[in-house]
Amino acid sequence: MLTIELEPELEMRLKAVAEKEHCSVNEMAKRFISVCLKTELKESAQTEGQRILQVLDEYQLLGCMEGGDGTLSVNYKKHLWGNE
Repeated sequence: MLTIELEPELEMRLKAVAEKEHCSVNEMAKRFISVCLKTELKESAQTEGQRILQVLDEYQLLGCMEGGDGTLSVNYKKHLWGNE
């Protein structure tokens, strides 16, 4: 058995999520801890590049820029210095 003390704001948020999910605060805390531990184990097995891609994807930063010619990786010198 584990007993923890939460900051008031965190406790209120946990209670709100538990109420929304129609379960006890205890059950909700168990779910969060379980998900967190599974994520931690998964992330520790990732390479640095995989982790970067995951974070960019989570924050919807992959493909978020519109416009451009789509060939910047090929002709970046032209864009940087105005010549090739």
